[in-house]
Parts: sequence; structure tokens; C-alpha cells
Amino acid sequence: MAEYRTALKLDPDNAEAHQLLGIAYAWKGDINSALESFKKAVELAPDRPDSQMNLGSTYAALGNYDEALFHFRNAVRLDKTHPLYHYQLGSLYEVMGRDKLAEDSFKKALHLYPSYEEDILALAVLYEKQNSLTNAEVNYKKALKIKPGDSVARFRLANLLIKQNKKEDALSLISRGFLISPLSDEGLALSVSYGGSPATSTPPAPPKKSDGKKQNNGKNDFPDTPLPLPENTFPAADKQLESFKKRLQRIPADKTVNIDLEIRLEPKLKPAAITENSVSETDTKSVNPKSLLQASVEAADKESAVKSFSRSFSIRPSGQEERKEFLDRIFRGLNEALENASKDYNVKLSIRGGSAVADSSSLKNNAAASNNKAQYNPYMVGNDMGLWVAGKGWVKYVQEVLPEAESRLKNGGAVDYMLYGLAALTLGEGKEALESFTSAYMEGFAKDDKNIQEVSLLGRGTAYIILGLEDEALKQYEAALSVNPENKIALENKKILTDEE
Repeated sequence: MAEYRTALKLDPDNAEAHQLLGIAYAWKGDINSALESFKKAVELAPDRPDSQMNLGSTYAALGNYDEALFHFRNAVRLDKTHPLYHYQLGSLYEVMGRDKLAEDSFKKALHLYPSYEEDILALAVLYEKQNSLTNAEVNYKKALKIKPGDSVARFRLANLLIKQNKKEDALSLISRGFLISPLSDEGLALSVSYGGSPATSTPPAPPKKSDGKKQNNGKNDFPDTPLPLPENTFPAADKQLESFKKRLQRIPADKTVNIDLEIRLEPKLKPAAITENSVSETDTKSVNPKSLLQASVEAADKESAVKSFSRSFSIRPSGQEERKEFLDRIFRGLNEALENASKDYNVKLSIRGGSAVADSSSLKNNAAASNNKAQYNPYMVGNDMGLWVAGKGWVKYVQEVLPEAESRLKNGGAVDYMLYGLAALTLGEGKEALESFTSAYMEGFAKDDKNIQEVSLLGRGTAYIILGLEDEALKQYEAALSVNPENKIALENKKILTDEE
């Protein structure tokens, strides 16, 4: 920020400096200052589509969708060949309830970039919302084929299968999400949660099915596998982040590393309730009191709205020391941003990372295939010059389905516990995931269902991985192998944790 301000002292009309300063403000949690910087950037360079996208994204983060729509449309008008702009516009249309326009925008993005996994996921969610379940299922499967580590697509598809009473298919799908290796493209993308203050997206603990007494079969509820650790043994959020960084450092330096993160900011102080008495008589002389009251309420709602935005980083193949330096820089900046934002907001961070599905240099030229000039890799968005994106992220996609999944827990189905645990893993909530997988295991043990026991032990192990407790995770994978010695996921995960060849 100091460098950008110095640049602006030397050249006050430098649109790029205003834009980059706005990005810095946004990452420090000062969204209103970011808005002013982006306004100035657009004023100085109205024909730059990325400036329009920055300003629109900030309005979207602030809940001002009408202004966001104006600038997103401008971005698309100025550059019709950029898939991200169509995707962002579609996401905004969907939030505003304009589903047909959203569908059209998502399809335009896919025409420009057929492998745009985030766009395919958004289209699947839209189809599910419209109760077009076949189209939704097809697109969820497409998203998982392109990016097998997308736990959001896996969670949404598994929930869809459960609703259609395809619980065996759902369980198989969930189990494949517990691979922990960051050295392959398969399985669950590693997640971690930062909760510097009360979280806004943490799923509540599922109801417990057992009181610790013996079941009808005369066996103990929970046999030889380790119980969840006591409360005070779980690592703090900063320790989880450090453990997460260290796991990313294990990825060979000749592989591309992708890091996706989403931050949600919830204002700590709620504005006072707006009533007719709050509007002064002088304010109403030239304005209809009801419309003024409505405007005041809307302004208060926007001020208290949860702000969310996401960003992707892509670290190209390099030397091991250079790789470590990049990761240290990213996490140092991330910790600083979280610390600053937590002064005014309750902060929630979800972060995922792993090796790349494909390096950008090896991507097919989709532009040639579609006779367009655009070639786009969505994983490079975070490195795009002066581009900051705020929109509907994966936390929202999970939250939309959580109440439905939670309601089914009242009946205590093991597969529903497994689904709920997968949701917690996706949000980086290892403790909640552990509780849910434990409930699933106890039900599987009570019914002598080896398949449920096996999969829930895999889930417990991956929950411990997210918590940075690898020794405990290894015990769970070994327990899964005691149930089924040929379980490929447990074998692979054990090999990773023990550095076996």
C-alpha cells in the first residue's frame, strides 16, 4: 500500500495505481476504501473491463447488486471474450433471481472455455434450483471429471443422490472424497478453517445417537478405534494454517500448486433498527417518508451484510527454495489480512490447495476450437493484473444445502451423517466433521455394517488431517484397513503419511 500511495503522489491520475490500491484495501478488510479507489480507477479509465469488474465486485461484496450489475455488464460489453466476466455476471443474475439470464451467461462462459469447472458447478447448482435434476447431475459429474478434488461438487451431487434414494451411490461418491494426497489431482482438496471470532458458516454438531451404553449385540458402542481428542488438544487456527502450508510444501517443485481461498466478513456491530421516528422531519420535506424509511432500512441492511470474496493463487513449477518463498509470502500476507480484518469483522476463512489439474502451459487452446480470441485459465485469476473478484463462493454453495442435510439427521441415517461430515470438511471444520463421522461409525457398528464403518473411519482420518493431527489420522486409516485390508484410499493415505514408496 505504501508503494501504491507513493506512486499516486508522483502521478495522481494513474488508474492502475488506484486499482491496485483498491485491491490492497479489500484484502485488509477495508471494503469502503477499496470502493473509493476502484471508483477513481473507473473514472480515469472507464474503458478498462478489469476496472469495471473490480468496481462491480466490490459493490457485490457490499450487497449493492444493482450497481454491481451495471459494472459487470460494462465489463462484458468491453470484453465479450473473457469467460470470467460472463461467469461473474451469471453468478450475480442468479443471486438476483434472474435464472434464465444466469443460465445464458454461464453457457457463454463455457462456450469460450469448455473446461471452466467453476462455471459448470454454478450451472449445475442453477439446474438443481430449477428442479432440473438430470441436468444438475450431469453437470456435477462434469465438474468432478475436470476437477476430482472439488469437494463442493462432490457434496452437492451426493446430496442430490440421497434425495433420489440412491444412498449406496452417494456413499461411494463420498468415500472417494477422503483421499488426502496433495500429490495427485484426486480426492478432497485440503481445507482449513480460520475462526478468529465466531464463525458464520460452521455446521452445528449432529445429534448424538448413543449414550455410551452397550447396544443389543452386546458390544461396546465404540471398539478399538480412538475416540475424538479432548477439546483442549485441538490446534489453534494459526497452527492449522501453518500445518496446511507445510503440507503444500511437500508437493514436488516441478508441479504447479493451486491455492483457492474464500473470506467472509461479518460486521461485529449491527446498526440500530431503523424506524419512522429515526427519520427527522427535515429529511422528509421533499421526500416521501415511506420511501425514505425504506431507503434507510436498505442502507442499514447493506451495512450489516456479510461480505464474501474469493481469490486463487497459482504457483508455477520452480526450485524448492523458491517454492517455499512463494508459500511463505502468500501465508504471511494472508495472516496480516486476517489480523487486520478481524478488528472490525468476525472473520471466516476457508482455504483449499493442491497440485494443479493441468498447468496453464498444457491447456488446449480453447479459443482456436471455438473461433474466439480468448484463452483462459481460471486458476490464474489471482495473478491477473489488477483483478479482484468477489462473488458467490463455495461456502455459499455448501450453506444452501446444509439445512436440508441437517433436517435428515433427525432420523439418524449413517449416510446422512457422512454427507454432513463431508460438508464440514469442505468448510475446513475438522472438529465438526469428526463428530459427524463418529456418529456414522457408531451406527455402522451397531448394525454390523462393515461398509459404513470402513468409510466413516476414512472420514475421521481426513478430519484429523485438516486439524493437523497426522498421527491420529494414521490410526484411523489403519483401523479402516483392519475392516478391509484392500481399501485403496486407506492404503494410499497411509503411504503418504508414512512416506512409504
